[in-house]
Amino acid sequence: MKLELDESKPENLTPPPKREIESADVEEKPTSIKQRSSACLSLLELSNKFIKSRQDRGYSEKTTLDYMDSNNLFLEAFGDISIDSLSHQHDRDYVQLLKRLPANRKKKCQKQNNPTVG
Repeated sequence: MKLELDESKPENLTPPPKREIESADVEEKPTSIKQRSSACLSLLELSNKFIKSRQDRGYSEKTTLDYMDSNNLFLEAFGDISIDSLSHQHDRDYVQLLKRLPANRKKKCQKQNNPTVG
């Protein structure tokens, strides 16, 4: 396949010239970790903004509650950390947590917390 692609490529094409980046083209960004963190949202703040945006868009109450449940589980697992400290490892750990939880964990908790009187 590579051989076919190489054969079909026109020989007379040259790559565009590389443009050197001048220092005026690059905006200076804060280099201090304190500067970045102070402007960063926490997981709880981001979660609240996300839920509010879904409510404003007219998502159903059930869908919004499902989002809240997922967000609360993530917060419970990792705490209210700043979003700039999130990594791919957090995602991998969260997926592993979800795989270990029973599919009907909410129903079991509701039955235990609200036993029927009979």
